Amino acid sequence: CRALVVGVTDYSSGSLASLEGPHFDASEVASVLASRYGFDVTLKVGLITCATLRTELENLATSGTRDDALFFFYAGHGLPGHLVPSDAALGSPTDRSTWKNVMPFDELAKKLRVPDAHHTLVALDCCFSGTALGEAFKGGVGTLGPPALKIAEKDNLARVFNRRSFQVITAGAGD
Repeated sequence: CRALVVGVTDYSSGSLASLEGPHFDASEVASVLASRYGFDVTLKVGLITCATLRTELENLATSGTRDDALFFFYAGHGLPGHLVPSDAALGSPTDRSTWKNVMPFDELAKKLRVPDAHHTLVALDCCFSGTALGEAFKGGVGTLGPPALKIAEKDNLARVFNRRSFQVITAGAGD
């Protein structure tokens, strides 16, 4: 089981306020995952650039096996459909064409879809995190298995746990 836990607190762009909470939240999540559940955790807190976030996601996605459980936690600023790392530059908060160094949710989904992990859980603690449940994110995930529904057999619980899953928990709505 592997996890990437990110708490972005420092924002160098000047257009966004620095945050205190993500450092504590990410540290606590990382501690629980490692001590209670035995996860191999990479914890990144403070000033986290978009390039660092992409690199760490790539490391998470490529360092495991098909039977792995992956966990990604992000606490920091968010915009509709995007994670906002420390070096984000927002020319206009309402004009997406002016946004630089932000990570679209569909890119996040595609990066975490690559390893075909048995179970992937994404927890997003940022504004507009609910937009991750929209069509753009679902397109990044793709299908996780055969579309046919199997009728319960002898051990229904075992059947459920043998199927792949990709779950997203969001801290807020899409607005």
